[in-house]
Amino acid sequence: MTRPEPWLMALVAKNGLDNLCRVCLASGNADLGYTLINIFEPPNQDTASGFSKADVLHTICDIELSEDDHLPKRICPVCFSRLDDAYNLRQQSQTTQQTLYEVLAEVTSASENAARNNVNQLEHEVGKLFERSKLFPKMFLFGMFPISCFSFQGYFEQLRTYLTHILPL
Repeated sequence: MTRPEPWLMALVAKNGLDNLCRVCLASGNADLGYTLINIFEPPNQDTASGFSKADVLHTICDIELSEDDHLPKRICPVCFSRLDDAYNLRQQSQTTQQTLYEVLAEVTSASENAARNNVNQLEHEVGKLFERSKLFPKMFLFGMFPISCFSFQGYFEQLRTYLTHILPL
């Protein structure tokens, strides 16, 4: 552990720890209108988040906070504004991520539906060929492989079997 800077030690000796910003070490000065904000006060309309400042500070900065830890309990207005912005950015990022996942699912589903429709259309066209032909058992040539079957469903089962042997996955 390194020793604190002498200027900081002098500031603490003069004003105490509670008059320092927990984030940037700025010193509050009520005479100059630069007052620090208590991070443990209940949530109010100051933040767009609506959560307590301590919770937001813990979430964004990943620091442990306790009212009993003898460390500064306040932050300066500049850090407060930056904290609120960071929290809003985090919320927006999470919302956007969820929206993108939903869009991806929809696009994937639409793509799968289009592929399914193409297969259905192909099956329909082959079915028309079967209906036009009055020959049973039917025989089709797929490449050099004759596929004989008694039904439309049988044709696709034999075709699937043939393709699995020719094009193993």
